[in-house]
Amino acid sequence: MKGVLTELKVVFFIALLAIGFVSKAQLYEAGIHFGYDISSLSVKENELSNGLFVRDGLSISGFNFGIQLRKSPPKNQNLTFFHVIPSFLLEADLCRCGGNLQVTNTFTRLDTGLRLDTFRTLTINQYVLYQSSFSPKFVAKMKRTQFLMGPTFLIRHWAGLKQGNSETYVNAENQFASFVIGYEFGLGYKIGRVELSARYLRNITNYGQSTGPLPTRINHSRFKFNIHYYFLRKHQGKYWDSINWG
Repeated sequence: MKGVLTELKVVFFIALLAIGFVSKAQLYEAGIHFGYDISSLSVKENELSNGLFVRDGLSISGFNFGIQLRKSPPKNQNLTFFHVIPSFLLEADLCRCGGNLQVTNTFTRLDTGLRLDTFRTLTINQYVLYQSSFSPKFVAKMKRTQFLMGPTFLIRHWAGLKQGNSETYVNAENQFASFVIGYEFGLGYKIGRVELSARYLRNITNYGQSTGPLPTRINHSRFKFNIHYYFLRKHQGKYWDSINWG
């Protein structure tokens, strides 16, 4: 718990740092983005009981799309210290992601000779998750390269579970939290209105339900590889008919 509180303090400090640059920003940009996800689930404890053992499974691929709004200094401003130009970024997206967990159950029974016989079953739990996130970020830009970081606020819409050789997903919402706080950081490369970025996301608060069928802390991490396009630009202080859409 103490470690989680420390991480939360760092995340909110980053958020305040980002918001502090809003009043200095003079260039507005708005756009859309989409990308490819690689996500995975992990557990804090493996042995949950004498007969239940859980371990991390393979990652799965997914996708995301959303919108973004950026406020930054104008193009013709003087370069700041070390040529780093700060800006503030707001992003909202929807993703289809998930992960796998390997669940081993151990059973004992009496055989015909009244001796205890132990056997195990291994099941692959494949989860699919539909969730949206909102994230304010601080961006430090050096020429075309930029570093970004900030908190994420995640709302889960639906969770599905497919076990073993099953071809259909069943509802698994009782295994995951409906609201999660996390963090995100990454690198981007922006040329004009187009930006390429790679990000890493991870939860801070528990992603799972402690009262669910897997009573342990569950973590969810994602790698995002996105393409962003800014279709709108406006400099602060100009009339709205000066918006550049092209």
